[in-house]
Amino acid sequence: MITYTKTGWTIGLLLRLYGSAIPRSIPVAAISAGGTMYLHFFWGDYLRMVWRNPFPFQIFGTIVGFIVVFRAQWAHERYIAGRNSLQTMTARWADAVAQALSFDQHTPPEGAGEEWRGEAACFQRAVVHLASLMHGVALQHLRGDWDLDNLVEHDHHAPPPANDAKFIPKADYPRNPFYDLMFLRAGKPQKQLYYRAAPIGVIGDVTGSEVETMTRRSDPRKGSPPRPSITFDSTMSSGIYIAGAGERVNVVSGWLYSLLTARRHAGGLNIDAPVLANVWTRLADGYNSFEQCRMLVDTPFPFPWAQLLTLLMVLYVITLPLVMAAYLADVVISTGLTFVAAITYWATNEVARDLEDPFVFDPNDLPTARLQYLFNERLLQAAAAVVHDCPSFPSDIVIPASVSDICTRPGASFNGRNRRRRRDGTPRPVPAPAATAANGGDPAAHSAVTEPLLGGQSSDAADGDIAGDSAV
Repeated sequence: MITYTKTGWTIGLLLRLYGSAIPRSIPVAAISAGGTMYLHFFWGDYLRMVWRNPFPFQIFGTIVGFIVVFRAQWAHERYIAGRNSLQTMTARWADAVAQALSFDQHTPPEGAGEEWRGEAACFQRAVVHLASLMHGVALQHLRGDWDLDNLVEHDHHAPPPANDAKFIPKADYPRNPFYDLMFLRAGKPQKQLYYRAAPIGVIGDVTGSEVETMTRRSDPRKGSPPRPSITFDSTMSSGIYIAGAGERVNVVSGWLYSLLTARRHAGGLNIDAPVLANVWTRLADGYNSFEQCRMLVDTPFPFPWAQLLTLLMVLYVITLPLVMAAYLADVVISTGLTFVAAITYWATNEVARDLEDPFVFDPNDLPTARLQYLFNERLLQAAAAVVHDCPSFPSDIVIPASVSDICTRPGASFNGRNRRRRRDGTPRPVPAPAATAANGGDPAAHSAVTEPLLGGQSSDAADGDIAGDSAV
């Protein structure tokens, strides 16, 4: 998404070419203007003799203009609707997390002690992680990104990603000046490069078991074991529906609902049911907003309209020189007005093509990486406000075994030895624990008391404690 200033009568906007629809329209307008010049010199007298009235062309031009404006208005409505629905999704899910953390932290049961405090801290980490993961896979789905390697660990100390793809380093996102000016970046290789250069951050990263669960598929007819897949949803010849990458949001939302339900049954979220129902309502409202965004992604501009408009636009730029050469005697004026009329129609259509898919074509797409960063920061600040710590969670807590059923759910355990590997096969690095006042300046002691969620697990079953739970 391109942001700009409004100083100097906005004349500076004319200097911005990357992301503009004007350069893509210049070649067509130039060809049409060249046709006017040719007809003026070689067929001008004949056209002025046989073409007495421009009324037939006026009807045609009006119809074309009406269809172009209709598509432009439709595209603008889709772009604004996508942004509104996305903001509603983010607000509802962030509000649900803030309420869940507050209800759990400030309503302890009578006689709660250190063990309860440990359970609460574990629950807070799990909720924040799963909410961040759910929001991240939702944005991945909307932008058509099925590679889970593009989900990376959220870096609280890094600056937020840029709104504008122009400011992504060219080393990470190579760009061809000619191609970027003349075409929309709609090719699959270009989109993959863009997604890798603008990854989506997840608080606590994504564990290996989560990756496996979100990409597994099986054939129930043959009883085959699950196998990795990042394909779209599909229906087998028997009619059995197989959930693919497009249903990852459902998977993670199921984990989050299960976590909240388990916490409620364990004695947490100890607040009146009508008040607690607001958490589930906010989550459901956010999911409905995601489905509204998904509707925009799954429903393109109707093909018959797009095909008809393309044909009419081509006919318009071909027939426009005939009218200009027949009714304007001066070659400069006729050529110039042909160029202006052709670029007006064609550029308006190009703007509509760009905006009608608000999550697809950079740099005018909605900045999903930046929106995810801001959502993560909102979660961290909400958690900090609840536990009176900033922005990380309390690290001087030994998590008791009695809450292992919550802490070891998919997404709740950030096990260092279960972390995903890079594309080259090497493990992702586990951040070293910092020396803090809580551990007396000894990082090793810090690691010993924060083993369930902060990157290192001392249990002998560390390599297998998540895999068994990933089927939640």
